[in-house]
Amino acid sequence: MDERSDPEKATRAAARYLRELYEIFGDWNLALASYNAGEGRVSRAMERYGANDFWTLSRVSNLAQETRNYVPMIHAAIVVAKAADRYGFDIAPDPVLTYDTVPVKGAVDLRVIAECVRTGVSTVQSLNPELRRLATPANRTFRVKVPEGKGEELTGCLETLPAEKRVAFRTHVVGRGQSLASIAKRYGARAGDIASANGLGSGKRLARGAELIIPVKAGAARDLAAGTRTAVHHHIRLGDTLHALAQRYNTTVADLRSWNNLTGTLLAAGNTLTIYTIR
Repeated sequence: MDERSDPEKATRAAARYLRELYEIFGDWNLALASYNAGEGRVSRAMERYGANDFWTLSRVSNLAQETRNYVPMIHAAIVVAKAADRYGFDIAPDPVLTYDTVPVKGAVDLRVIAECVRTGVSTVQSLNPELRRLATPANRTFRVKVPEGKGEELTGCLETLPAEKRVAFRTHVVGRGQSLASIAKRYGARAGDIASANGLGSGKRLARGAELIIPVKAGAARDLAAGTRTAVHHHIRLGDTLHALAQRYNTTVADLRSWNNLTGTLLAAGNTLTIYTIR
């Protein structure tokens, strides 16, 4: 998770930090310079050159050109923002973003959340840009944003959703020499889906020991929440086939493979399958 990607959280954090810098320097220009260059560098430059204001410091010190330009640019942006028309800018403000927030405890697949509130996973991801993976953080409570008016719907869905359906992915620790393609082949997934679920760019090399989440089909969250499906455990017997079990439990071979992370069609007697069947 990277909360710097959330515009509201990042803006509030920046404002708090600027206030702290102002309390240190007692001057907004020095606070802005420190925001750009670092408070230590600005403090050392002030002490070395005996300057107590930014404009003097900018003329006599060795502050980076970027920092010397940064403060005047902020002033210019403020002036333009107050009278955009005078400077030839036609600014159309973005509509106010509205949403509901729901506290979600532990890891929950974003696709399951999207299904609960009957929207696309891309909508959930756009409302929660700090989530770099396809799930909420484990071992903590995270306030998930969902479209306005959908908060109660999500709360009710998650309250009745079986624990085994909250997360529709597996975890994998990258081994030596492994690539997205080889991992995808192992789990019967697509390399692009794994990259997207983990916030990886195309061609990204995998670090040995890194933990990836492997998405599998989320499926049937609202059916489960509504009580129209229930989880059963089938002990595989000699002669069982996926086709026969799919017919018996009124589902599909594809769902059986997805629910149990099967890459082939062969079944081993004595193993157990988890099946979400319609009541």
